[in-house]
Amino acid sequence: AGGHVLAEGPRFVFESKVVVTDAVVAQRLDELKDWLQAGGKRWSGPYTLARYNDPFTLPWNRRNEIHVRLENH
Repeated sequence: AGGHVLAEGPRFVFESKVVVTDAVVAQRLDELKDWLQAGGKRWSGPYTLARYNDPFTLPWNRRNEIHVRLENH
């Protein structure tokens, strides 16, 4: 999948160390949704895409995150 989920209080962060395109974001959102549903959780509201890379960062060193707020938190 190229990423992992980090629990941070009422927010979950899915980290992905690849170049972020709309297709990658859609794929990661689907994976995150499936992972959350398997744990009996859902997110509410919009997601936030966080990018922490300068233009010269190599793809395997990139840090991109999708932040979602869980329902009932």
